[in-house]
Amino acid sequence: MFSGKFEGLGWESERVAFRIYFDARNAIDIYGKRRPSLQLPLYAAPDYVYHQESPNGRDIFAVGDAVGIGGVAAFVNGKLVKIADVKDRKWRIISTGPVRTIVELEYDGWSVGGKSVTLHSQITQWAGERGFWHMITATPSEGFSYVTGFTIRQEIPAVTSGEANGSAASWLATWGEQVVEPGQPALKEVRAAFGPEVIAVDGSLRRDTLAGIVFADPNARATLEKILHPRIRDLWRAQVEAWPDDKYPLAIVVIPLLFETQAEKEFEATICVACSPATQRERLLARGWSLDQINQRLEAQMPTDQKIAKADFLIWTESTLDLHSAQLDLILKHFC
Repeated sequence: MFSGKFEGLGWESERVAFRIYFDARNAIDIYGKRRPSLQLPLYAAPDYVYHQESPNGRDIFAVGDAVGIGGVAAFVNGKLVKIADVKDRKWRIISTGPVRTIVELEYDGWSVGGKSVTLHSQITQWAGERGFWHMITATPSEGFSYVTGFTIRQEIPAVTSGEANGSAASWLATWGEQVVEPGQPALKEVRAAFGPEVIAVDGSLRRDTLAGIVFADPNARATLEKILHPRIRDLWRAQVEAWPDDKYPLAIVVIPLLFETQAEKEFEATICVACSPATQRERLLARGWSLDQINQRLEAQMPTDQKIAKADFLIWTESTLDLHSAQLDLILKHFC
């Protein structure tokens, strides 16, 4: 529902509720619930104060200047750019019912990174779940990365710029992206190997163009992997070696091609996060990928059943986010 009191659109399951500040803040807030129920109409009532404790629940997140939980922003030249400078904002409710709710937000003329971007944001809230699905499409999409806000798991501290100098966090470590930033040697090698068409006017990598080349040609993909994989491995190895000095009880490195690159030998244990092939294809189609794109990427990876057989632990993602989290909790008990 859209409410002036929410200052934007709200959606909920019986477990949790969210609202987005549909203005220059463009941040997503969360309402925690003490009992399973639908409460948005109550929150929207003029005299109801949802910041105070109550038997129902309350607003439990201070958004401030953050993106919020699952909100969207861009990462340009090392800085976060919120969806603030926009010519026009539109919203609509696509569907609502007992099983799921789908809402769509449209931002026309978002001024970011020297470009005017049109961004569509589709949010799906399933009944019974604490989280929601958030899918975005942008035109044009090149020249910068999109980022989101999320909560940090207590047992696994995030690696941020604030860990080293005590300042407020300004980045979260993502090694694959860093090696192809403008000015990096790897990006120069990528240009030399695949031509100037894979480089945008602003000097950034045209990821879609490069993907179209390497996933259609195994030899081209092998060339790209020789350029990128050693550099990425050097970066996460350096961080892993530094973690013991920080006295972290546990650290996790996420590597999509872990077994394909024979990197599993460098870790105490491996966790495979997987789903059925049918669900995998369904999720990729929901991202807007064509069948050819899906088949090319799946053929470039080790089959899921082989990854499961190699892994020490498995998180099966065919159910709700709560069950996914419960599986992770059981695994963490082996180490924490």
